[in-house]
Amino acid sequence: MKRTAARRRRPAGPINAGFLLIAIPVAGLLAFGVLGKHDGAGFRAELRYANCRQAHAAGRYDIPRSDPAYASRLDADNDGLACEPMDSR
Repeated sequence: MKRTAARRRRPAGPINAGFLLIAIPVAGLLAFGVLGKHDGAGFRAELRYANCRQAHAAGRYDIPRSDPAYASRLDADNDGLACEPMDSR
C-alpha cells in the first residue's frame, strides 16, 4: 500500500485575516443598507427641495431647522421654519 503525504492546511496569514476583518463587516453593512444610501453631503437627496412650491407639493410645511430638508433660503422670515403655509402670514 502506497502512503501519500497528507495535505497540510496553511493557516491564514496576516493579509488574509486582515482582509476578512474588514470585508465581512463592510459586506454586512451593505447588505443591511446602512452604507450607500446617502449622497456626499450626508443627507438623502429626496429630502431637499428646490423651492417651497416643491416642498408643498410633497406635503411638507413648517420645516424646522433641525430637519435635513431645511434650508435658510426656504425660510423667508428667518424664524426657524421653512416653507410655512401662505395663510399663516
